Amino acid sequence: MSKINDTYDKTISKSYDCSLNQEIFSVTRSSCLEQIKEIYDKYQPIKTLDLGVGDGQYIEKLSKYYTNIEAHGIDSSSEMLKKALYKESFNGVKGKIEESGKYFKHRYFDLINAHFICCYVGLDEIFKLSDNLLNKDGVISLCTSTHDSWSKIQAHMKNHQGSNNTIRKLLFKYTNYISYNNNQSPRSHEEIVSNAESHDYSMIMCKKCTIRQTLHSVDEALAFFIKGSWGAHSYRLPYWMLQLLTKHAFSDIEFPFTDNHKISICTFKKNREI
Repeated sequence: MSKINDTYDKTISKSYDCSLNQEIFSVTRSSCLEQIKEIYDKYQPIKTLDLGVGDGQYIEKLSKYYTNIEAHGIDSSSEMLKKALYKESFNGVKGKIEESGKYFKHRYFDLINAHFICCYVGLDEIFKLSDNLLNKDGVISLCTSTHDSWSKIQAHMKNHQGSNNTIRKLLFKYTNYISYNNNQSPRSHEEIVSNAESHDYSMIMCKKCTIRQTLHSVDEALAFFIKGSWGAHSYRLPYWMLQLLTKHAFSDIEFPFTDNHKISICTFKKNREI
């Protein structure tokens, strides 16, 4: 994931607070917290771990509500971790999410937050990590985009695969291959449920969000899909190719352009004692 880390350190960390990002975060962070409020009392001691802590806004939100929280977080991007630690005091670790077991106590946590990390880590890895890090009554708060998001854009890109423009045709065929092999986001909400069940986790609560988002120009599309951290960078393509891809994808689209971003927000608990 070194290329992803580099992208976050040099590009995404500088524009993570953009308005299109915050529109999504505002909805999803509030929904995640509302689910946790149903499980843990405000004054109950909670030990929580944020996998992929990002800019720390969710840990900050949790810490303001829960007065007896013990917060930990891990992120592979040093720049994002700096942003997080600037906002809130917690035990922050720079490291790979997949190696969280090396840095934190075995079966120690009441709550593990896995928000928007599925595209890098995958559902299987999240549930395996949770088996090792959650205590017997602990829960997972999962929030993720699914591959059935941005259906208009996906259909538009698929049409380009039959283009008479050889460069455009090859570009989109290659991107389609890369996206399905590198981006590990679940294909749909049903895949999340199925994967959880295969790891013997039950869904306690669930909310499926469809956020209609409007892009007003090619430049805004570039900012959102590349600098805004939504999807394109997880293809692990060179930055110049991502720019070329985005420009081609939106070259003959009429702006303003509106599409649906689908997000699943779920809380899970192990069916049996871990």
